[in-house]
Amino acid sequence: LTSVILLLALCTSLYGILVWNNTADEMFLAAVGLAVAAIPEGLPAIITITLAIGVQRMAGRSGIIRLLPAVETLGTVSVICSDKTGTLTRNEMTAQTIATSGHLLDVTGVGYNPHGSVLLNGIAMEPEEIPELTELARAGLLCNDSEVTLAGDEWRLTGDPTEGSLTTLAMKCGLDPVFQGEELPRTDTIPFESEHRFMATLHHDHAGHGFIYVKGAPERILEMCNR
Repeated sequence: LTSVILLLALCTSLYGILVWNNTADEMFLAAVGLAVAAIPEGLPAIITITLAIGVQRMAGRSGIIRLLPAVETLGTVSVICSDKTGTLTRNEMTAQTIATSGHLLDVTGVGYNPHGSVLLNGIAMEPEEIPELTELARAGLLCNDSEVTLAGDEWRLTGDPTEGSLTTLAMKCGLDPVFQGEELPRTDTIPFESEHRFMATLHHDHAGHGFIYVKGAPERILEMCNR
């Protein structure tokens, strides 16, 4: 389009000079005015058409594009790396390390299978040997909306994979989800939201004592601690 406009401006200049006997300065200004006026008018249409052609070519290569400006962004991409659950990943998360105030523990086991051990310096530990471990596992279990169940020979998750890893960890620490839920039934919940970056649940035991369990981003949790 730019070439056509420049050619038209040149022809207009020559026609004005040769036929109408206008001066070269006058026709130069007229040609510049014509070019400046014509190019912005046609430019948006040309950009849209060019992007539409790009969308059509991508569709021919099995790439569906909903927004035309995305074609311009894709034009600068040289490598696209993608993954589908079940190829490189399995949509599973597993808690493998626990950091408490006094210990750094390793956790064995794969997936949502609750059979595993908690190791301290490579030695298997009983949960009751580390009191804070049991409380940590209980908090992860009760401040949680996931459920891990055995279906045939496979342990399956219902809910969020991150929460599923915490449920599995609690089971490895000897906590029974059903028993814990009956002993400390949930009475209220603050669900996780990206704005406040934490989830909190309120529980009461049969004696009426209240307990609040919170999980979330470490920096957000530390902001709420006073000791």
